Amino acid sequence: MLNLSGFPSRSQILPTRLGNAIKSFEEYPFLQYGMDAVILWPRIVAVASKDYLSGIDDTKTSLNFFLNSSFLSAATSAALLTLGLAFKRPFANDLTFTFWALEVIGLAFASWLFYRSSVGRAAALCGPCCRRVGSRSPPDSITQSCRVGFKM
Repeated sequence: MLNLSGFPSRSQILPTRLGNAIKSFEEYPFLQYGMDAVILWPRIVAVASKDYLSGIDDTKTSLNFFLNSSFLSAATSAALLTLGLAFKRPFANDLTFTFWALEVIGLAFASWLFYRSSVGRAAALCGPCCRRVGSRSPPDSITQSCRVGFKM
């Protein structure tokens, strides 16, 4: 049985690891200060140092890169699979089938790896932002909430 005592309520847990990592980033200001992150973030950006903001931008850029790469790899894999099955050209001989199957499987695996990396970048985004909002370290529920993304 999964112990959810330190996690958000069942209605707050999202179906994906990435969603839970991002949700933990959004929940921290509410749990710590009773403020909505969407409303609070523009005010933090207005007073934060340039160095801090550039670090956040770098993390967001790498998160976007991994998400886009994951989507493009999955879309290309699905397109190769669909076209290969529709036109049956990869089945002409064993060599073309082998290359086609390796491309489809390789792109699907790359998509999964990029997705896992995007979860890590989202969790990394949560850490500095949560520490920036409050002078204390994130509470256990936030730390566990970030980990939900890795364990579900």
